[in-house]
Amino acid sequence: MRSVVRCASALAALLACQIVAAQTRFIDDAGRTVAAMLQHSNVEVVDLGARGTTGQKVRLRAGGQPLLRVDHGGQTAEIDAPQPLVLARIRSARTILVSDYGRGMAAQPQIRDAISGAATAGARVVWDPHPRGPAPVAGTRVVTPNLAEAQRAAGAAGDDRLPAVADLAIGLREAWPPRGGPGPPRARRAPVVGGGGTPVPGAHPAGPRAAR
Repeated sequence: MRSVVRCASALAALLACQIVAAQTRFIDDAGRTVAAMLQHSNVEVVDLGARGTTGQKVRLRAGGQPLLRVDHGGQTAEIDAPQPLVLARIRSARTILVSDYGRGMAAQPQIRDAISGAATAGARVVWDPHPRGPAPVAGTRVVTPNLAEAQRAAGAAGDDRLPAVADLAIGLREAWPPRGGPGPPRARRAPVVGGGGTPVPGAHPAGPRAAR
């Protein structure tokens, strides 16, 4: 939690811009802690109108080495009609990161319409898809599935060689029509497919991503 808050605070300071965090209702101790930390870092927190518990990933370490992770909370939220303030903040945003880990917020029709409208108006939308979540809205600039998510979305086999992953990204570029192009299916190397549907040269190594 603290690393997320530090990143948000540092980003706001670096870009000299306003950051808004749209979250579920903070009905538990973990949620209230996150909200207070974000607000202390001058990040505006608005209520999405969803009820649920705060997702937590608790990492256990010994001697500075991670041993295991225990996940709890954060099941799919119950979505009410979003507050007008939420939709107003989305529609007026210049950059939007959508990452709800398949908990229902990105599928809420009014929220999707607001994100789509913002993208049409020129907002830069980055979409982190999830197997339980919806496809990105049209106009999304970058989509960032990991390799398993990309293969699942495309119904592809588990070939992780670079040419196959590049073909996979091209296929998703056609299935998900973002303005810029899907970002990399994140694996050992990460091809990027641009708006023309061709891989961008110069793939760079990328570390494996932890299961979500």
